[in-house]
Amino acid sequence: MKNADDKIMDIECRLKIGVEGDGSCPKLASYIHCRNCPVFAEFGRELLIRRPPEDYAQQWTQIYAKRKDDTKSQRLSSVIIFRIADQRMAMPVNIVKDVRSDVPIRRIPHRSNDRLRGLVNIQGVLRLCVSLHAFMELSPDCDESSAIHMIMIEKGVQNWVFAVDELQGLHHIDPDEMQNTPVQAAKALDPITKGLFHWQGETIGVVDEEAIFSVFARSLR
Repeated sequence: MKNADDKIMDIECRLKIGVEGDGSCPKLASYIHCRNCPVFAEFGRELLIRRPPEDYAQQWTQIYAKRKDDTKSQRLSSVIIFRIADQRMAMPVNIVKDVRSDVPIRRIPHRSNDRLRGLVNIQGVLRLCVSLHAFMELSPDCDESSAIHMIMIEKGVQNWVFAVDELQGLHHIDPDEMQNTPVQAAKALDPITKGLFHWQGETIGVVDEEAIFSVFARSLR
């Protein structure tokens, strides 16, 4: 049975070594996001069945105080890097709600097309699946109906699922690393990116949170 200190560490691992920390947790290579980790899920279940401790508010005050003191961490942005055809891109983790493998796509009669692929079952709910490849005018490695990597993004009431050719894990970038998108890359990357950064000798396009939801919404018109 875990004691109170052990339980606090479960949630602090997300802030220290997880997606909101330095990303050093070895489990991220398998789970991509803390929400998918059984350690984090177990802590969530325990929160629902126990009363908060008397010093609950004080504990969280201390946790957030630590985060404010770490000015370097505040500057860093967490992103998930993935590949679409020959283009590597980065999605801000704050809009990534789920990452799945081997999710079948069910076509919508008279509605599915190159951009609106159909419906997928994520977290027990049918959600719209769009083709990022089609929006970027790129060819997938294989038939998207059998894609093995799916990313679900969510902002407010909007949520979308799309397939990627490869997932390459979590990365932290400093805003100072960001560069403007060059003209020669504009056709593939605009209007869904807000800049570029260099990673392992490659150029990564950073997805614009507002733009990508607007672009996907057009697939229904």
